[in-house]
Amino acid sequence: MRAAPKEPSYQGTMHRGSAARKPGLDRGGSYDRSRSGSLGAKPIEKRYRYYEDDEEEEEEDYDSEGSSDMEAGVFDVDREEEMSLRVARKEDEQALREEEELKRKKLERKQMLERMNSQAKKKRAY
Repeated sequence: MRAAPKEPSYQGTMHRGSAARKPGLDRGGSYDRSRSGSLGAKPIEKRYRYYEDDEEEEEEDYDSEGSSDMEAGVFDVDREEEMSLRVARKEDEQALREEEELKRKKLERKQMLERMNSQAKKKRAY
C-alpha cells in the first residue's frame, strides 16, 4: 500500500483557524482604546520636545550672511537660467526641423500616390 502524499512544507501566510494568534492583535468586539496605555495620547511636552530645540537652533543665525544655506548665488542662478533657455531654444529648433522634414516626406508620398493613381486611371481608360 502506498503512503499518503505529504503536503508541501510551505504553509503560507494566510491565517488558518487553528493557528494561535499573537497577543494584542485579537481585538474582539470589547476592545477599548482608552484602556491601552501604548495607544493613548502622548503628553504634549514629550511629543514636541525635539521640535522646539531644532527651531531655536535654526533661528540663531538666520540673518547671518556668512553661514548661508544657499548653494548658488544670484548670478549663478541667472547664468544657469540663460544656459537652460539656450538649450531649450536649440531643442525647439531641432524639433521644428524634424517636424518640417516629416511633413515634407508625407507630402512627397501623397504626391507620388496621386501620380500613381492618375497613371493607373489612364491605363484603365485604354
